[in-house]
Amino acid sequence: MQSAPHPKRQSSLDQISRSTNSSSQYLTPNETLDALIHDGILPINHADDASQVLGIYPNQRSWLAFFDKALLITSLVAIGLALVFFIAYNWFHMGKMGKFALVEGALVLTVLAYMVLAYRRKYTLLQQLLLLVASIIVGSLLALFGQVYQTGADTWQLFFNWSLLILPFVLIARLPALWLLWLALVNTTAKLYFLVIGVGLDSFGFSRLFDSWAYDDFIYYILTSAVTMSALILWLKFLGRRTSRQISHHWSTYIVALMATYYVTRLADFPINHSADMITTIVAMVLWFSWASFMYLRFYRSSVDILMLTYLCVSAISVVMLWVGDTLLKNYDPIGFLLMGLLLIGMSSGAVVWLRSVNRRDKSDSRSDKPDNHLADKGAGHVH
Repeated sequence: MQSAPHPKRQSSLDQISRSTNSSSQYLTPNETLDALIHDGILPINHADDASQVLGIYPNQRSWLAFFDKALLITSLVAIGLALVFFIAYNWFHMGKMGKFALVEGALVLTVLAYMVLAYRRKYTLLQQLLLLVASIIVGSLLALFGQVYQTGADTWQLFFNWSLLILPFVLIARLPALWLLWLALVNTTAKLYFLVIGVGLDSFGFSRLFDSWAYDDFIYYILTSAVTMSALILWLKFLGRRTSRQISHHWSTYIVALMATYYVTRLADFPINHSADMITTIVAMVLWFSWASFMYLRFYRSSVDILMLTYLCVSAISVVMLWVGDTLLKNYDPIGFLLMGLLLIGMSSGAVVWLRSVNRRDKSDSRSDKPDNHLADKGAGHVH
């Protein structure tokens, strides 16, 4: 058994807890700890005690909850993938009916398990994960159908039907990981569609809108940039949680932002890679500057997020390097390579310096933006 804490140490913990209760709705635990030390309420030698009270360091219960959730997620996803690999490994030893019975039976059991848990209103996370597994099984069933009957359908139709069929699961589950899967399927559908069909309407007797395949890529990058940016805006609206002057973003938000950064950057690079005309160049750069302005205003002016600003800096460096390189490296001049290297070093160093200054200023503002100086008012109750 653990011994009872020393009376003086217990008194310190109690005072820390009381002095931080009124600030919990404004500051994150790290911000609260910094503010307590900065205002002189908390001596530095009691920082470890305060970290335990604020939950900055995970305790035994936190670790158990983490492993319980992690094992639940990995085991269910592994079961869904194991079904796919089992059929693939035993492809020549199973008949058509056996293959379909196994996949469809797994799908029915998964949906029934979700319905039972939803009816009893228990284990919300498990309900969501069951719908995620069901979505994976739906894709397996479509792939199995196409492989067994050799329908001859284009690949993009598989991903389109997959995204369409699991849309009810996505809407019901409201699980960010499932939304990410659906968004990836939509982007994959668009990529494969433009590779096979493009932007023409040949099936209706119309000629293609563009003769060059390169313009299919241009329309594809415009479409995927618009889709991922719309998804990012929705993620920020529904999954953001405000703390102090910052907004705490869900982990999936950063993945969506990374996807949007990739597609918008590829769009800005398109005129150089394909020697596009003036109109295409203007459209691409206007869209890139619109995205860059949104990222700057949203994650610097409105609320600071260093990782999002890092995405912006990386994209800006990539675009500038490609455009400058198109001018300096046309004849593969060694001086051009030297200038490109110096430019890359300079822009990277400047970005790091700017990001560090933004981070320091944001931490300073977080300490000074405490409503009614609620922590400083507790200065009389110093912890000794």
